[in-house]
Amino acid sequence: MITFLCHVGIVFLLYVLLLLRFGIDVNKAPPKDAGKIHHALWWGMFYGTCFALAIILGSVIEFFVGWYWGHLATGIGFLASAIWARKIQKE
Repeated sequence: MITFLCHVGIVFLLYVLLLLRFGIDVNKAPPKDAGKIHHALWWGMFYGTCFALAIILGSVIEFFVGWYWGHLATGIGFLASAIWARKIQKE
C-alpha cells in the first residue's frame, strides 16, 4: 500500500510539473459557463478530475494489457488534459 501511495505521489508531482511546463495559470478565469465559482477551485476540480480519470484509465488498461501500456495510457491522459487546459485558457 505504501509503495502504491508513493507511486501515485510521484506521478502527481510529474503531472504538476507537466502543467507548469505548459504554463497553466490557476488564477486565470475559467470558462464563462463555470458560474461564480472561485478560479483556483474550478481549476483544481478540473485537474483533479483529469488526474483521477487518467489514473483509472491507466489502471484498467494495465490490468488487462500490461504495465507498459497502462503507464503509457496514463501519460497520454495527463498530456491530453494539459493540452485541453491550455486550449480552454486561450479562449
